[in-house]
Amino acid sequence: MPPGYDGAKPLPVVLAFHGFAQSGRQMLDYTRLGGLADQRGFIIAAPDGTGSPQRWNSGQLVNEPNDVEFVGELLTKLSVELCLNPDRAFAAGYSDGGGMSRLLACDLA
Repeated sequence: MPPGYDGAKPLPVVLAFHGFAQSGRQMLDYTRLGGLADQRGFIIAAPDGTGSPQRWNSGQLVNEPNDVEFVGELLTKLSVELCLNPDRAFAAGYSDGGGMSRLLACDLA
């Protein structure tokens, strides 16, 4: 949450997707998106993928969790708990997380 968040003004949200065998925490540490979110006033969420090693199902894994559905549910949960601007939801990622971001651009735009 950026400093000064008061729950009254709708803020943009950025979902940051980690690479294969990494975590949301590692994604934030690597990209330093938390500092940028604080500076620019947006909410950032960096969820963890599933499995061992952790990964995203960007459409190629059969009989694995539906991560597009998961992200839709995550956005719904965040919008209930926080004051989000639904027109300003973004996805970012690298490696496996980049594939997930690409899939979301097509399936959850």
